[in-house]
Amino acid sequence: WEYLDPNQKASITSLIYNIGWDNFHMTWKHNEEGLLEHVETEAYKALIKGDLKTFKFQAFDPLVGFVKSDDEISSGLQIRRKEELELFNTPYYKGFPPDELMDKDMEDYAELNIRGLFK
Repeated sequence: WEYLDPNQKASITSLIYNIGWDNFHMTWKHNEEGLLEHVETEAYKALIKGDLKTFKFQAFDPLVGFVKSDDEISSGLQIRRKEELELFNTPYYKGFPPDELMDKDMEDYAELNIRGLFK
């Protein structure tokens, strides 16, 4: 988490706020025997490893990312993921925008749900 810039943190916070921590962290997959297992998502694992290329694909891709609602691809979620990806890729310049403009609620949410997990 510390290696990310504020735009990347804001993008991830938006994603997790929208889909929920549990959906970001874990998913259900069929194992080799065809049984369902509760496993970490590919996006979560990539982020923890610092593999930002894989993370961006797994999280924001319009077909693979977190774009489904009731097992159907949602154009609204595709638009939101595209905007989050654009923010993630936007270079951050210290002092712009001013830190005091950061939404305090989003900052608190990020601290509660992420801070200790991405060290």
